[in-house]
Formats: sequence, structure tokens, C-alpha cells
Amino acid sequence: MEAKIIKYFKTDRTFAGGKALYSQCANKNRSIERSLNTMTETPANIEMLQYQLWKLTGKNDRVRLAMINKPVQAEVKVVKMPTPSEAFFTKLQTAQTPEEASAMLADCPLEKEEALKLIEERIKALIPDEIIARDESIQNKRSDLLKALEESDELTKQSIKLREQFPFLKGKNYPDAYKILTADLVTAYAEYKENHKDLFNVTTEAERFEVAKSVVDPYKENKLIWEELEHFQAHGKPLGKHPIFKELAYKEELRNKSADDLSKRLTNVIGYINRNKAKAEASTGKKQQGYLDKVEQYTAEKAFIEALLKNRK
Repeated sequence: MEAKIIKYFKTDRTFAGGKALYSQCANKNRSIERSLNTMTETPANIEMLQYQLWKLTGKNDRVRLAMINKPVQAEVKVVKMPTPSEAFFTKLQTAQTPEEASAMLADCPLEKEEALKLIEERIKALIPDEIIARDESIQNKRSDLLKALEESDELTKQSIKLREQFPFLKGKNYPDAYKILTADLVTAYAEYKENHKDLFNVTTEAERFEVAKSVVDPYKENKLIWEELEHFQAHGKPLGKHPIFKELAYKEELRNKSADDLSKRLTNVIGYINRNKAKAEASTGKKQQGYLDKVEQYTAEKAFIEALLKNRK
């Protein structure tokens, strides 16, 4: 992802392109992502977005500033034909059992030694699933998760026709929160789809449940958004259970503050970030995660206040 971000600064730098790229980053701040969905394209907002995007690379900000002082490069797309080795590797991914992978050696165009190496790698990737299938406790956990994934997949298939199912989205007289929620619905599906690829390619129990969490969380987000959409469709007013409503109300409160009050709040927020970072470093487990969650929350607020102050200059 670091390479994609660097490429963005060299060849793109648009608000839309940066926002789309930020949503793809695994280490993104979801609160900042939601804030971006409420923003229009202004020089201050582009600067804030690019700053947050660059932070995800972990590189010094001076490198970013040096990049944006240079003209945007025209992107040159080169169509590369797959090599025989790449073509055979792609074909191997269709094998679902070690026996199927081994059988592909018969019509392989590569040297035998190279072909055997690729086949061996595919067989190693298939073995963990066979081991899992013989473990009843893991198999039961997998069945429960697959059921949730099937429900999630069905929900997201329906989301393609959101405006047909929820006609109020075709108009303009509905809260801005629903514009963000529909965008988050697509994001949640993209995350589910991307993380689902890794679900059965893990070898340890710890890895398995870490990946499972990254799939189930978007599913829960998807379900919560659908409840909001269905309630507004039926009653013409928000259900208000989704955190976005509280978040937007607080942002509106910040917008109504004076520049002096915003500056004071910014100073306090920076202090909260540093304090919770220090506490997180001295903690472990759930307690540490609680402090890290607060750091994420205050970091998003800091970015929003900074954008407000820049727009008032």
C-alpha cells in the first residue's frame, strides 16, 4: 500500500483519488474516513487528506512536501503479458486439492524442476484446510462464521439496488448522515470481500480469529446501516443507533464554535492524544486497546478541527 500512496503523490493528488485510496488502507482511521465523506474538495481539505494519507506510510512529512512541490507526472500504463511461469501459477490457483495440483504437471509448459516447485507451493497452501476439516471444534467455528458471511453476502448483493429499495435516497430531503451511511455500506462490503480472501489461508488459531474478526466487523457494520435505512424508509426519521449520528452532531457543535474556542479545544485534544499514548505504552491487553481507541478518536477530532481552522483563514 505504501507504493500506491507514493504513486498517488506522484501521478494523482486529487481529492477523489486520495479519498478512494485512504479507504483501501488497512491501517486507516475509520473516524477520519467518515470525516472525509462529509467534506467537499477544497485546498484545505485536500491538504488534510494528503497529510493523513502520508502518515499511513510512516515516512517523514518532509518527503511528502518535497513531492508535492514537483509537477504531477503523467501516468504511463504498460500492458505486460504474463510469462509462462505466471500463467501456470494462475492456473494452479484453480486447484482445490493436492491431487488436482499434482495432475497439472502433465501438460505444464515449464521445466520440470520449476513446475514441481510451483506445484509444491500450491499443495502447501491447500494442506491447512484439510487439517482444519479434521478438527471438529475448528470446523464448527468455521460453520458459524460462514453462516454470518453468507448473510453478509446476501445483504451486500441487495445494496447494489439501494435506491430502488430505499426510494428516499433518490431525493434530496433526507439527513446527510444517510449519504455517509450508504458510502460506508459499500466500504464495509469492500473490506469484507478483501478480508474474506485471507479467511482460509491461515495456519494458526490466532491468525484465523484475527482474520475472522476483520470479516465479521464489516458484516456487523453492514447490518447496522441496513437497520437505519429500513427505519427511515418506514418512519421518515432516523433510528439513531448508528454512531455516525452522535459524531455528526458533535461536528456541528464544533462548526459553531469561534476560532478561539476551536484553538483551545485543539490544544486540549493534543494533550489527550499524548496522555493516552503514554498510558497505552504502559498497558497491555484490553486496557491498552481502550487507550489506543481513545487515541484514534482524538486524532480524528484533531484532524477535523485543524481543517475547520484552515478554512477560516
